[in-house]
Amino acid sequence: KEYSFYDTLDNLEQNLPEGFLRCHRSYIVARKRIKKIMLSQNTIILDNGYMIPVSRSYKSVFKELK
Repeated sequence: KEYSFYDTLDNLEQNLPEGFLRCHRSYIVARKRIKKIMLSQNTIILDNGYMIPVSRSYKSVFKELK
């Protein structure tokens, strides 16, 4: 689902429970929803088919998950 809110993603990230990962300055994803990690293309594929970008800043987090 998509939710609208008025706060920063940094604050949201700190208040979310474990299992959520920041992958880009504009995206936080649920770890259990990740279907495929394609670091060569800087992309995550979610179980619903959405393609989410992974920025260089957060790429190291996803290297550990692979």
